Formats: sequence, C-alpha cells, structure tokens
Amino acid sequence: MSYIHEALKKAQKERDSLSLKYSAFMAAIPRRENALGIKMLWAPLFVLVLVLLAFVVYSQVNVPSTPVAPKPKAKPRVLAVQAPTTPEPSAEEIYVEAKRLHELGRLEEAGRLYEKTLKTDPGHVEALNNLGVIYLQKKDLASAQENFLKAIRLRPQSADPHYNLACLYALKGELTLGMAHLRKAASLERTAKVWARQDKDLENLRSLPEFEVFVAESVPKNKDKTP
Repeated sequence: MSYIHEALKKAQKERDSLSLKYSAFMAAIPRRENALGIKMLWAPLFVLVLVLLAFVVYSQVNVPSTPVAPKPKAKPRVLAVQAPTTPEPSAEEIYVEAKRLHELGRLEEAGRLYEKTLKTDPGHVEALNNLGVIYLQKKDLASAQENFLKAIRLRPQSADPHYNLACLYALKGELTLGMAHLRKAASLERTAKVWARQDKDLENLRSLPEFEVFVAESVPKNKDKTP
C-alpha cells in the first residue's frame, strides 16, 4: 500500500507540475503580446517625434533669414547763407564811367567800358559814337567808320556821328563825302561850324572853296564844343 500510495502521489505531483508549467506558459503568452503591441505602437510615434524635431532644428539652422537693409542716416540739413548780391550797373552808369576815362585820355580802359556798355545796351548811340572816336584816335579808320555808320542808322538826327564821319573821310582824302557829312552835322547842330574851324582832322577840307564859305556863315556866339 505504501508503495502504491507513493507512486500515486508521485504521479499527482508530476501532473501538478505539468499543469503549473502549462498555466505559466499560457499566462505568459498574452503578456508578451501586450508588450509587443505597446512596443509596436510607441516605435512609429518615437520615429515621428524624431522626424519633427529634426525638421524644426533644420528649419531654424538652414533657412536663411531675409536681410533687412539698414535705414540710411539722415544727413543734417545745412542752411546755405546767401551772400548779398550786388546789382549789375546799368548801361548808362557804365557809359558815364567810360566817358570820364576817355576825357582823362585813358583810351584802353574807356574803350573796354564802351564795349561793355554796348553789350548791355547794343543800341546805345553815344557809346557807339565815342568808341568810334577812340578807333579814330588810334588810326583804326575801318572800325571807326563802322561805329559811326551804325550810330547814324540807329539815330539819323544825331549830329556827332555825322561830324566824326566828316573828319574820317577828310583823313582818308574822300573830300566830297567829308563835306557832305560836315554840312549834315551843321544842319543838326549849328555849332558844328565852330568845331570845324579848330579841328585838325578836317585839314584836308580847308583847301576846298566850299569849306571857306561854310565856316564863314554866321554861327551862334559864345558857343564852343569839341566832339
């Protein structure tokens, strides 16, 4: 009996042992499936998180930022101080100074100012006539004649350019033209006969009979003028 009892007891233990091993094995199976499922769920999430982090880091590091041009510094405004302007002298003011220098015998300076007068006022007859006189004094007869004729065209009733043309033609030996302009000057200014009596430039006309008749005619008393 004891031998049988021991054999039964041993067989029962082996059955219990197998039962326990089977139960443990069966219990382990679902736990392994759960762990594998969890691992399979977290793996793609982890990879996705890594990809997102890599993209964010790459964007921050590699995306170039648009440079912002610095604003130019405003230059301080400097107010210009305008110097007071001196008004240009008029043609008449220049002419008066030219005539003063002419009377002093400073022909070069006077001539330049007569020319400046004519640049300011091309129709200034007195400046034309007196510039012609300077040319006549310098023996530039062609330039003198041009100025006298222009003055006559601008003012035909002016005696001075006619008288000066008479002197010019007398110097050139053109006596007929000289007498014609001398008579014209006397018709416009009777004292031209007084000028003619004393003027050395008319020396060539003195040989003409009509010149003696011309100067012998009555003239106003106490009047004398040198052109």
